[in-house]
Amino acid sequence: MKILLPLFLAVAAAAACAAEPVFSCRGNVPGNIQFAAGPVRLELRFENHGSLAGEVTELVRLADFHGNGEAPLRRRVMMEPAGVLEREIVIPAERRGAFRLTYSLMRNGELVFSRDVTGAILEPVKALDPENSPIGMYCYNLHWNGKRELPVLRNMGISWIRANLSWGRSEPERGRFDWKQGDDSSRLLKEYGMHAMFNLVYPPRWAVDRVNMYGGNPADFGDYAAFAARAAARYLHIRHWSIWNEPDAESHWEGGGAEFARLLKATAPSIRAANPEAKVLPGGVTGSPALAERFYRELQRAGARPDFDIYEYHYRNISLHRRLLREFGWRDMPLWNTEAAEGAEKAAQLVRETVSGLAAGVERTFIFLYAIPMTRPEEFEEFGPVVMVDNDGRPTGNFPVVYTMSRQLNGIRECRELSSGGLRLFSCRYRDGGPRYILWSSTGARAATLKCGGELRITDATGTESRLVPFEGFISVPVSEVTYLDGAEVTPAAERAMAEIGTPRTTPVFGNEFEIPLSFHNPAPGPFHGQAVLSASPDW
Repeated sequence: MKILLPLFLAVAAAAACAAEPVFSCRGNVPGNIQFAAGPVRLELRFENHGSLAGEVTELVRLADFHGNGEAPLRRRVMMEPAGVLEREIVIPAERRGAFRLTYSLMRNGELVFSRDVTGAILEPVKALDPENSPIGMYCYNLHWNGKRELPVLRNMGISWIRANLSWGRSEPERGRFDWKQGDDSSRLLKEYGMHAMFNLVYPPRWAVDRVNMYGGNPADFGDYAAFAARAAARYLHIRHWSIWNEPDAESHWEGGGAEFARLLKATAPSIRAANPEAKVLPGGVTGSPALAERFYRELQRAGARPDFDIYEYHYRNISLHRRLLREFGWRDMPLWNTEAAEGAEKAAQLVRETVSGLAAGVERTFIFLYAIPMTRPEEFEEFGPVVMVDNDGRPTGNFPVVYTMSRQLNGIRECRELSSGGLRLFSCRYRDGGPRYILWSSTGARAATLKCGGELRITDATGTESRLVPFEGFISVPVSEVTYLDGAEVTPAAERAMAEIGTPRTTPVFGNEFEIPLSFHNPAPGPFHGQAVLSASPDW
């Protein structure tokens, strides 16, 4: 013990001295998201705190979200135990798009520290028809963060917001009201010229007999109806009111559609009396097809149709909801998806659901979620993949995909599907004419052959643009997760033979052998003859 104790104290003291390093980044614009005609300046700072000693190599690399970028800036420095490294990086205004800056330290050829910083330099999108825009965003803490979030969303061309109005926060005791949440949200929406749907959620403890995960059913539906009427009268510019949230799930609502029909019957007349222009929505159902169908069937049997104005659902299952609308005779009822989410790995799927929904008659899709505070691991796991920005307001992989979609759908008047099956091609008409097209493959094909009347501008899901010229009236278009086409009219060319070039299995090096997969598709009855030529530019 006499030997071990000093050793233990020495190790503990060394550990205390060698604290975790601290990395910080301060930018000249919030979240490093620049919509003005100017650069992004980043002040990088690394504080050692004893974790490193000796010579290290500092690397700073700028790339897009695909990983394409320049060679890293590098410098060798001697790192002291209490050393601080500072560096300013200026990203010029002409470098458009989302970016990822990686700050790394190497020692003896090994990576010892690395952090990513994201941002974007984008052209602002002015909404051409804000009231009829097909895209909205769910802002969880609008009353707290709207000053930071709404300017970004407005510059993205998004003009509709879904926001919560908590009954429990607004009426913590029966008859005693605190409207700060609603007042702050309402003021910010007016300030930035946004349209909104308010979700009336989270009952106070005094109003429920049996508490569940999200509060519980009101003991007296008249209490909820009275609160809804006061809110509708107070915020007359808010014309869309969603009753509850996901009432087909027992964690949100007990009693199913029959019981919920009673809540609608009590609440809808109160809201409409307070504001005759108000529209009532029945708290979007979950993404479970079985739960959603059972709930809406129970609503229909209970005769609830007069007590809501817009059919509301969450996530996918558009074919199910269209079928129910036809079956119930509700064909003329507007259809909204008020919670659409996929996550950074599948952000393009969110675009596909939004576009195919538009073609199927979905009037508006609200994306879940702009931002939410995340501190615990389970919060990062649940919300990290779906948010547009991180805790520091910096863009995630979802951000450029949603920005590009908003820009491409700005001013849209009509969306019509031209082909289905493996190749999904949609024709879009706009206020300023058109058509423009949106294309993807449901089979994983990387190219599609189209009849084309002229040069096309090709934009991928994250906004990267290129141009292609047709040959003999046909063009082979690279198909990413989502591809936007503009500049000429196109139609599917299913009868045209097509060659699809795959990704090399190894990095091509001239002088060495390497394989490039080629797939040939020939739907025509006759033979196909062609020539494959590999060429590269001099500076390749």
